[in-house]
Amino acid sequence: MSQILETSNFLDELAKEFSINQDGANIQSISNLQEQIKEFNLQKENLIKQTITEITKQNEESKNSIKKKIQNLNEKLNQLQEQKKNQKNKSIEISEKIHQLKNHIKSLKQEKKQTEMQLAEIETRELDQIPKKKLIRSLYANISNIRFDLNSQNIEGVIIDKQNLQEFQFDPDSNSSFYITNKLWDLIDN
Repeated sequence: MSQILETSNFLDELAKEFSINQDGANIQSISNLQEQIKEFNLQKENLIKQTITEITKQNEESKNSIKKKIQNLNEKLNQLQEQKKNQKNKSIEISEKIHQLKNHIKSLKQEKKQTEMQLAEIETRELDQIPKKKLIRSLYANISNIRFDLNSQNIEGVIIDKQNLQEFQFDPDSNSSFYITNKLWDLIDN
């Protein structure tokens, strides 16, 4: 812009010099030339103003577009941070549940170990008592002459007398133990 003004001032001085020293025709052509240059400079100045206006408009549009993009990115960032926070909370909850489950598993293992030890004790006691039970059963069989069928679900067997065999069978679900005992004594007496 300043170059245009300098050029215009230079041409004005040049015109003054020629008007003093030269004839009117030269002055007129210089004056015409000066007018053309002024008009050209004015067109250039308008073109520059228009270009600046367009560039300013494009810059504003770009700024607005970038602001919108930044706003969208900030919203997405906030959403992702919220998701991260939620995932972290879930992770903490899962870790706590895992810890609780590990403790529960540990206590169940201890309980299982104790139960297995109790079972082993019971089995040991039963193994100690089996010979005694066999001996008692054998003694009862010799005294009463009753031979029970140990494989049957019902109470059944035979009573061996010197002269005959008497078979018996009782359903423990439909007969009382008192009834069964009395019937067995009756069979032994006969």
